[in-house]
Amino acid sequence: MAGILFPLIWVILRFLTGKQRIKLIQRLRNDSTGSGHFGASRGNRLHNGVDIESTEGEVIYAPFMMYVERYSKASSGSKTSGLRFTPRDISDGTHGYMWYLQPYDDVIGEWVGEGEPLGVAQNMVGLDYPHLKGTMQNHIHIEQWAGGLPINIENSYV
Repeated sequence: MAGILFPLIWVILRFLTGKQRIKLIQRLRNDSTGSGHFGASRGNRLHNGVDIESTEGEVIYAPFMMYVERYSKASSGSKTSGLRFTPRDISDGTHGYMWYLQPYDDVIGEWVGEGEPLGVAQNMVGLDYPHLKGTMQNHIHIEQWAGGLPINIENSYV
């Protein structure tokens, strides 16, 4: 039942508002280890995406229509997983990543509609950053790129 509830609410909201896209307000990570905002400082570099707070085991839904290309990891040493995607019908090389979630096997190599389930949030702090337990919030990292430049997608999420 829970698997159908979110998409059903999504459809009802669209019908009632007459809008094709419903922006659900998400909470950005903001803790003692840093901010989840696009462009936040990461030492000698800037954050290329947004960090959306999550809870281990929480179902993660597609924020927009996307083609899920393949599995992906934040780094080669990461114990967590994620995915690489192409947003909507863009074919100019724009692509993105969502990390710290275990994608469902049946979404890989498929188009996933806005509001459809993608996978389950992982305990990224426990798996990849155990030394930050109690200081860093679990989150899903989402970023998009156009060519070699990161795109500020923060307004799509918060």
